Amino acid sequence: MSQAASIAQAVVSHLELSNITFDSEFVNFQRSWLPDVSVEDLAELKVFVTPRTQTTTMMTRRSLSDILQIDILIQKKLEQGASESEALNELDNLVDLVETIRNYVSGQDYLGTFFKSVSVEPLVAQEHLESMRVFTSVVTLTLQDQQPF
Repeated sequence: MSQAASIAQAVVSHLELSNITFDSEFVNFQRSWLPDVSVEDLAELKVFVTPRTQTTTMMTRRSLSDILQIDILIQKKLEQGASESEALNELDNLVDLVETIRNYVSGQDYLGTFFKSVSVEPLVAQEHLESMRVFTSVVTLTLQDQQPF
């Protein structure tokens, strides 16, 4: 398995230990290269962990550094026929979930890499909400390692 896939799997394993819940149910985290689900499947919360980028740079004359980004994609279709206040409450709960995931992975090292940063972009993808009534948010975890050569 590639370094990027191994680290994504380590992130999944770490998140599974968190016992993070949404609507009183444990969140199911899945590693994927291509999260491909239909809008109908998003009636149930989906959280995918996928490698995003891997950049190698020179650290010193004798060592390289890999910077890896891992995306954690959170998606859920809003309840059909929900009132504005119910939709607002559901969105608030989903953003709380995103913040919980962000906080849980912050500062964590995975498989010999060390934590560099974490960001959330978009916090809420407005175009998905408007066109499909689907909440979409992406937490991006940036990790770095150093390798002698």
